[in-house]
Amino acid sequence: MSLSAGYVALAVQDQGPEVVVIEERCPEAEASTTPRPSPEVEFEVEDELRQGRGIGERSSGEHSDVVLAALPGDSAIPAGVVIDVSLDKMWIEGAEAEGIALRDGRLEPGAVSGNQIVALAESFARGADLRKEVVLYIDHRVPGATLNDLVHTLGREGFDGLAVVVAGEAGPAAYRFSLEHTRGFVEEDEGPWSFGLSLRLGEDSTMAWALPLIDGQLRLAAPKSQPFDLGQGDCRLAGGALPRAEALAELEAELCASQAPLGVQYIIDDSRSVGELLELRALDGRTEACRGQTWIAGPKRDGDDAQRSCEGAGTVEAALASFAAAPRPGAAKGGPGVRVDGELEREVIRKIVAAHISEVRFCYNEGLKDDPELAGRVSVDFVVGEDGEVETAELGEETDVGDRRVTHCIVEAIERWRFPAPKGGGEVEIQYPFVLLPG
Repeated sequence: MSLSAGYVALAVQDQGPEVVVIEERCPEAEASTTPRPSPEVEFEVEDELRQGRGIGERSSGEHSDVVLAALPGDSAIPAGVVIDVSLDKMWIEGAEAEGIALRDGRLEPGAVSGNQIVALAESFARGADLRKEVVLYIDHRVPGATLNDLVHTLGREGFDGLAVVVAGEAGPAAYRFSLEHTRGFVEEDEGPWSFGLSLRLGEDSTMAWALPLIDGQLRLAAPKSQPFDLGQGDCRLAGGALPRAEALAELEAELCASQAPLGVQYIIDDSRSVGELLELRALDGRTEACRGQTWIAGPKRDGDDAQRSCEGAGTVEAALASFAAAPRPGAAKGGPGVRVDGELEREVIRKIVAAHISEVRFCYNEGLKDDPELAGRVSVDFVVGEDGEVETAELGEETDVGDRRVTHCIVEAIERWRFPAPKGGGEVEIQYPFVLLPG
C-alpha cells in the first residue's frame, strides 16, 4: 500500500493481495463529508477537553446533562441496560447504587482497578438487570480514557454489545458495536486465516492495522495485529487527526476485494474524545455486501509502544503469514479430583464450568505469550451461595502454576460465574482443578 499527500485510491494487484496506489488527489480539491452540527447548536466547552470537530447537541428529558454527538447514527436505539455519562457523573438508570463522580468526564483516582470501574462492576454483581446490550448516553467531550475503562468493564461483565446514542437526524439514534469478551471468541484453532481492519485513533492520527480473524470472528488467544503499510512503512490514513472520508472508503473497498465481509475494530487512545471516535465511526464506508462485524476495544495499557506506532508495517499477505506462523493456543480443561460439599449436582457444576472454560483458556494463553512452556495445574476453591452467586474464590493448595497473573485471572473469572441455586438452600463448597497444557 502507498499513502498519497491527499487521500489514497487503491487497487489490488493480480499476483497477490498487496495494495498499491493508483491515483492521488489533493485534499483541498474536494469537500469533506464529515457530518457537521446545525449552526444553532451552542454550548460551552472547557478548554482542556477534546471533542469532535465542534459537534454537540444537548439531549433532553432524563438525559439532559449529556451533550450528544451531533451525528446521524446508523440504527434505532435498542433495548438494554442504560448507562448515562455526563462530564460530572456516570450512572446506571434504574439501579439503586449512587452514580460515580467524574471530573471533566474523567474518573477519580482509585475508581479503576485493573481497567475495571470498581463501583460499576459491583453494581452489576449486586444484580443489575443484565441484558445482552448496553445503551450508552455519553457526552461527546468525555475523554477516551473513561470510555476505555467502561468498555473493559462491560466486556469483563459479559455484555455482548454497546449502542452509543447520538443526536440523530430526526431524533436520537445509535451507533452499535460488538464488545470483545472471552465468551465471544472462536476457541478452535482451525479454518483459514482471514483479516479485519483495526482502526486505531491515536494521539494525532488514525492508523490502519490488520486484525486476525477466523471465519470473520475474533479468535481466542489471537496473535498480535499487524500494521498495514500504506506507503513507505507508514500505516497512518491521510487526513490528520481524523482521516479523510475518501481515504477510509477507498481502503475499505479495496480490502473488501480480497476479504468480504470485512470486520472493523475501533480503538481510541486515552487522550482522544468520544466525539472523535464517533466521528470516525460515522465515516465507515463499507457497503452492505462488505459489512462484517463492528467491534470496539479498549487499548492495552502495557507500555508496548509498538502497538501505538507503524513499526513493522507490511502488506496483507505479510500479515496473514504472520498470523499463520503464530503458536497454537494452549488447552485448558477440567482435571480429575473435583470435590463438592453441598446440594449441587456434579453434572450441573461440570456444565457451568464447560460454558466458561474459554475464560480459563484466555487467562492461560495470556501467560503463554510470555512463557511458551507454561503448563501445570490450577486448583480453585470456591463457595456458591444460596442464590447461585460465587461468594468467595481462592487458589487451592494443589496449584503448581507459578504465574500469578494467570492464576489471579482464573480466580477472578470464577468469581463472576453464576450457578443454579443449591437444592434446599445453603452454601456449596467446591474444589475444581484445571489442567493447562501448551498447544
